[in-house]
Amino acid sequence: MLSDIPIRITQHIELFFLLVVFLESLFPPSRQPSAWLLKKVIKLYQRVVAPHVPTQCRFQPTCSHYGYGCLDRFGSLWGILLILIRLLRCHPFSKGGEDPIPSTNDGPR
Repeated sequence: MLSDIPIRITQHIELFFLLVVFLESLFPPSRQPSAWLLKKVIKLYQRVVAPHVPTQCRFQPTCSHYGYGCLDRFGSLWGILLILIRLLRCHPFSKGGEDPIPSTNDGPR
């Protein structure tokens, strides 16, 4: 009986995430609740943290502006994926340069 508990919990977690993904898909990307929340977190970082740390991003636009734009254009699911890919490329050995936010016609890279 106790051995069934982890299975039931994981099933509930999976159902919860499926429900969240479904509900998010009902909104346009820029209006998704999770994208809205993540954009607020990025704006908070830009206003509170970024002015007090030296700029280290090697790309234009900066990673935080890129992330905000990706969330606004693609929503939370693809936006988070694009942000993670960008953050993995932004390191001291990266050449950097111009890296625009993909257009919606291009789709996520």
